[in-house]
Amino acid sequence: MIASSSHDSPLSIFLRFLKFGALAWGGPAAQIAMIKHECVDEERWVDEETFKRTLAVYQVLPGPEAHELCVYFGRLRGGKLGGFMAGLGFMLPGFVLMLGLSTSTSRRIFPTTLTSCSTASRQPSARSSPGPWCASAGPSSPTSR
Repeated sequence: MIASSSHDSPLSIFLRFLKFGALAWGGPAAQIAMIKHECVDEERWVDEETFKRTLAVYQVLPGPEAHELCVYFGRLRGGKLGGFMAGLGFMLPGFVLMLGLSTSTSRRIFPTTLTSCSTASRQPSARSSPGPWCASAGPSSPTSR
């Protein structure tokens, strides 16, 4: 194992793994290759054999191997906080992308559902029935009693 005893700041760890999360498109194979290239081949945080063993363990465990590797390298370079920051940095770009897409898609597909649900739950009548997709105005709702 080559890992040096030097520590990186939580911000530098976060930014490094944020870059991986933002640039490593193509699934886990591309992400793992990018992490290996930078952390093993260029930075030499661990040797090739240690990387292979660590990856083998993470492939047996449930969960995404690329994210687990990021947390491993972050913890190696910055302790528990470094592991947390690496994991957060790696997943943040995908989270923001999915949140933005789901928000824009749901507003386009269901533009009045949220409005009609809240209106119908405040004004129960036969005319303003929100339909089956609105759970807030269903029969078990406190506002419909």
